[in-house]
Amino acid sequence: MSVILLLAILLTICVISDFKSRKIPNSIVGIGLVSGLTLSGLNLNGDISLLQSVLGLLVGLCMLLPIYMIGKMGAGDVKLLAMCGSFLGAEATLMAGLCAFLAGGFFALIWIFLVSKIQVVDKRYPYAFAIATGTAMAPLLQFN
Repeated sequence: MSVILLLAILLTICVISDFKSRKIPNSIVGIGLVSGLTLSGLNLNGDISLLQSVLGLLVGLCMLLPIYMIGKMGAGDVKLLAMCGSFLGAEATLMAGLCAFLAGGFFALIWIFLVSKIQVVDKRYPYAFAIATGTAMAPLLQFN
């Protein structure tokens, strides 16, 4: 199984869970973190070394942690971007986080419209979709 396919499967599970329950399973994020670090450590993740994988994890964590600390984001979202970082490395994680912010703003406008037009039981915004979108967009926007 390719590394990208594994990351896509993990993100899909987290997005579905976030939409259904507004929770991102720690077990899936944990499997992702261990997988990203292990694949990088075994040189099975393209050019992403173990050090780059750890730095990517830290970048993802640091990008969303302040938003969580002021109570505007769930811890699962923070852990999810950190998990993505373990696969992507620091530079791509920074790009993924920035793309997630942009996608999140766009999707939030759609979410606000939907919540105002239809009966939504849980009005909290499921941010995992924005993180998945940002992660998918990041490689397309690398300027190397």
